Amino acid sequence: MYDLANFTDADVADCGEALRSAASGASSMEEASYRMVRVLYENILDPATGETTTALVRFYKAHPYDQLDPELQQFARDFLGSEPPADGLHCLTLLGTAGDIFEANDRAYSKIHQALPLASAELVSGIPMLGPMINQFGIDLDAVMRPDPLLAGKTTLTAAYAPETVGSPEMAVQNVSVPSRYTEIFEGMAKYAGAFVVQYDLKALMAFGGLLSSGELFFVLIITKIPVPRSVAETMNGMSEYIKDAVEPFVGNKVFA
Repeated sequence: MYDLANFTDADVADCGEALRSAASGASSMEEASYRMVRVLYENILDPATGETTTALVRFYKAHPYDQLDPELQQFARDFLGSEPPADGLHCLTLLGTAGDIFEANDRAYSKIHQALPLASAELVSGIPMLGPMINQFGIDLDAVMRPDPLLAGKTTLTAAYAPETVGSPEMAVQNVSVPSRYTEIFEGMAKYAGAFVVQYDLKALMAFGGLLSSGELFFVLIITKIPVPRSVAETMNGMSEYIKDAVEPFVGNKVFA
């Protein structure tokens, strides 16, 4: 059990090893990520009640559009509308998810996050909830859209954090210059995510991750049911290397189950 309000460096090492162990023997990156988000969701608990203090834990990876399965390609094309997928397009792809509600436990049930085209820096920045998190990582958005293996060993991401989920800018449509079609989509995404946050009285967002050897971004997003200080997000960022070690064997190999 891990106490989210008092997550320590010792917890990082212990939980990191638990994540790596859970992913061991997985047959795909999707299976490995699913196992890891389950570990986080099921073991971050309130020490007084034994109840989970996370409402949603998700694993995302930037993945080439042309390597997505047909259903995810269609999801991305629906997002793009009449705009054809560009050569080399990458999509922010949901691989693992766990949470309090039924729909949060299967990536296929996600209405807004299955495969988001990373078509421009403005579009990436504008994605409600995820765009502001990615911006906080301190990484050049060009590197997110066009992964460079040369950056993998040279780039360290900072933890992303939003202390008050309700009413936070991270849940709103960002003030970025994108075609009106995307503004409409983003408004729908923000409304959907915001309703989830309000309904379940969620308190904070945080994310941590890194770059795989391919240069592709990966990160874990956690939405909590209790307030957490920024120091917790920064401490949990230490688990990024354990997670990277767990999924790295699947880079250029079997990503989907």
